[in-house]
Amino acid sequence: MTLAGPAAARGEAGSRPGGWQRFRLTLDVAPGWHLQANPASEPYLVPTTLAANAANTANAANAALAADAAELRGVAYPPADEMRVAFSQRPLAVYRGHVELTGEIRLPAGHPAGGAGAALLRLTYQLCDHDRCLPPVSQAVRVP
Repeated sequence: MTLAGPAAARGEAGSRPGGWQRFRLTLDVAPGWHLQANPASEPYLVPTTLAANAANTANAANAALAADAAELRGVAYPPADEMRVAFSQRPLAVYRGHVELTGEIRLPAGHPAGGAGAALLRLTYQLCDHDRCLPPVSQAVRVP
């Protein structure tokens, strides 16, 4: 899946509805770009966050399943890299290159397994280079 700007995401999880399963969401950030870490270094920067999505099925035609949301717990954000920029007196906490978010996900009982039953999670991030930050993005990502 291609994210807005020079980054991409892919997810992996167990597919057993009703029970907690480990998941990993991998973000690949292109050279020269970075994401704001979680927590962000400054209040005006948008941290990278992952949350359960309200409409939580890739099969939107099935309204009954769309009403059932997956649950997340224990989302772990990786240690940040420090980066110095001209507009801040202290280094910024950022993610660069290959970034992995992990945690546990539970799909509702009765949720289909596999492709049509992929959970949609909400990834929020702010992509920046040394000179500018793009507007924050909140985007659905699939975790099969």
